[in-house]
Amino acid sequence: MRGRFTFEQSRWFVPYHFDIGTGESDLTWQAAAAIGYAFSWGELMAAYRHVGYDFAAGSPIERLTFTRPAVSVAFRW
Repeated sequence: MRGRFTFEQSRWFVPYHFDIGTGESDLTWQAAAAIGYAFSWGELMAAYRHVGYDFAAGSPIERLTFTRPAVSVAFRW
C-alpha cells in the first residue's frame, strides 16, 4: 500500500508506504512515513522507516530489523 496525502493549496505533503511479503525469509515487512515539501525543482522529505525480516526458527539469524530516520531529495527534470 502506497500513497500520498496532500494538504489543500499547500506545497506540504505526507507520503506513506507499507508492504508485507516473503521469499528467502518467513516474513518481511516495511512501513515508512514522511513529511515533505515540494519546490519547483523537486521535493525534500524527512522520513522514518522500519524494515523487518523473520527467518526460519533455528537459522543463524532468526529476526532482523532496521529502524531509522532518513532525509531524501527528489529532483525533477
